[in-house]
Order: sequence, then C-alpha cells, then structure tokens
Amino acid sequence: QSQSAVDGAVGVVRRRADMATKVQVQRGERLLDLTVTPTPSSKLNGGGTLGIRLAANVERVDHNKPEDLASLVAASNKEFARVFRDTASGLTTFVTGRAAQSGETLAGPVGMIRMGAEAAAADSGGLLSFAAALSINLAIINALPLPALDGGQLLFVLIEIIRRKPMDIRVQESITAGAILVLILLSATATFDDFTVLPNFLHPVLQGP
Repeated sequence: QSQSAVDGAVGVVRRRADMATKVQVQRGERLLDLTVTPTPSSKLNGGGTLGIRLAANVERVDHNKPEDLASLVAASNKEFARVFRDTASGLTTFVTGRAAQSGETLAGPVGMIRMGAEAAAADSGGLLSFAAALSINLAIINALPLPALDGGQLLFVLIEIIRRKPMDIRVQESITAGAILVLILLSATATFDDFTVLPNFLHPVLQGP
C-alpha cells in the first residue's frame, strides 16, 4: 500500500480513541472481520493507538544483478538518492513536531539493533541494506550545522571567516558543551523509548515459529 494509505489508516485509529472500530485482517487466505477499540495515548494527546506497527508484507525479494559498471553506478546513485530523501523527510518530520503527533519516536542503540534484526529476518541481504542506510543517515546528521558535530565545527570556521577573527574559545566550548548535553538527553530518551517497546519485539522471538 502507498504511504498515503498507511497515513490514512493511522489517522482513523488516532481519531477513534475509546471507540469500537471494525477492521478487516487477512491471515493467509482468510479475511477476518474484527472489532478493536483504540486505547488513548498520552504521547498522542489522547489519540488512539492499537499497540501494533504497520510493516511491509514481503512475499518475495528479487535481486537484480547489474549488467556492467555503468548500471551498477546508476543503481547505487538511485538508492543513495532514495535514502537521502527518506532521511531528509524524517528530519523534517522530527523538527516540525509531526513525528510526535503520529506517535513516531527516535530510535536509540537498542532500537537500531531491533530494526537490524527485523531487516535481516525479512531478507538475507536486508542487513547490508540497513547498514548502508544507517551509514548514510549518520553522515547526513553529522553534517548538520549543530555544535558538537562536524557540521557545527564547520559553522564555527565559517563564522570566523565572516568575522575575520577567531571566536572566543570559552564561548565555543560553552556552546559545544550545551549541545553535547542536549544530545545525551536525546539519546537517553530514545533508549528509554526503545526499552518500552522491547517486550513487544522479544515476545514473538522467544515464542519461536
């Protein structure tokens, strides 16, 4: 299904907190008519949640081998552009606050391990694709003009070029220290959120097929 269809389904659940809602679920060849009641969530300002996460229904994965070096470079550039767009879209969603409205949260180390395990389970090459996407994400984030990141250091250099004199080292250290504190708090918050959803991930793993 398209992303708009997914967003539409999520919107219906958000609006129907504490209201019985009929849904149709496909399990194998069977279609089941169920009635569910979304639970209000404080993280969503009272919006409803079902405690489930939408994921792709992968039946088959086709691997296309490039015919020559030119097609390999073209495919790599296409995939890089896609990951770059997805990363930029995710950052925009986070900065504008739409992530909180949709119930999305930052992923810490535990969350990244969980996503990597899910990618590896879906396809043998999924883990490599996940690692590549993670590397691109880290490169883009590191290039942001934020103190404590490489992009922030470049910003300090640019400011010094414009001012034609070096910045006060104490001011630079204070700004960097504050930025590091914010990053640590964000990391701690993301890790806490990871542990809140970890039982839902471990349960089917421990149960086995």
